[in-house]
Amino acid sequence: MSRPTGDPSIIKNGSDVSGLINGESAIGRGQELTGRRGNATTEGLTVRWKGAQGVAIAPKPNGTAVGKISIREGFRFQVGANPDQAVSVAMGNMSSSQLARGVKNESGFQSLADLDVRSTTGANDAIRVVDEAINQVATTRGSLGAFQRNTLESNLTSLRIASENMTSAESTIRDADMAKELATFTRNQIMTQSAMAQLAQANAMPQNVLRLLANQ
Repeated sequence: MSRPTGDPSIIKNGSDVSGLINGESAIGRGQELTGRRGNATTEGLTVRWKGAQGVAIAPKPNGTAVGKISIREGFRFQVGANPDQAVSVAMGNMSSSQLARGVKNESGFQSLADLDVRSTTGANDAIRVVDEAINQVATTRGSLGAFQRNTLESNLTSLRIASENMTSAESTIRDADMAKELATFTRNQIMTQSAMAQLAQANAMPQNVLRLLANQ
């Protein structure tokens, strides 16, 4: 590669990012890490390290952690009759030590668990932290409610319809078998009546012969 003036220049390539994803090995290419094939929870998962744009990052010794990634599968619900026919929903940590983290305040509150309202500043900052905690809880409740209504309840309706269709099909099959048995019963009844009629005619023949002889 050369500069616009045609003067050659040397490009020094950087190093590929390296690290683990959720404690499992990963392949680094540039700023992207991809979970290796065969990983239990991160196979094919790709994450990208994005440093602050326009800000130089000081070099760190090999093995120094610059970030942490955790994978949560959440709650898993089996919604069908087939294997792996399931859906998942994740819910964040709702403990007081994890709610409203990162809210800017002058009192140094790190989360909802750190509130101290013994001063005017602390009380004002506590309101900000509590408001953020309420927003986080409301957002989580909304997500769970949407999952319940749009996924679980709609799937339940589909399963009920499938169950009704299955019951109707079973009833149709049973009715068809009943018709077959009724036809067989009618056939046997006709054959029995025919046999009885033939037997009655056979018994009547000697009596008819005797009457003819008596009349002569």
